[in-house]
Amino acid sequence: PSAVPSILPSMYPTARPSSFPTSNPSQEPSTMPSESCHDSESYQNPLNSKLTCQDFLGLDCLQWQVFGLNTSQLADLISSCPISCQMPCNTVESFTVTTTAKMSNVTESQLGAPTI
Repeated sequence: PSAVPSILPSMYPTARPSSFPTSNPSQEPSTMPSESCHDSESYQNPLNSKLTCQDFLGLDCLQWQVFGLNTSQLADLISSCPISCQMPCNTVESFTVTTTAKMSNVTESQLGAPTI
């Protein structure tokens, strides 16, 4: 343990637990991580197999649809990496992600003939 408490919580667990319990416990118990709620050590991103859960720490994982993950792959990312994605555990039953694209400066000839 450090001699002086830090101002902000650490991003990662310490190598050793504290010698003494905290003097000011939190008002509510922690929900993550637990034995049933943790990042998968075997997750590999389908767009880049070198990316693991730790690479998503603090990122908005839902935005990975923009980079090419389909809804199924996005659900796998979130259910495999709930701690890194900062998402509640066991909540990815089914979800829908909607992406909107705005096209500007596109002429009708660039779009081609309308199909009916």
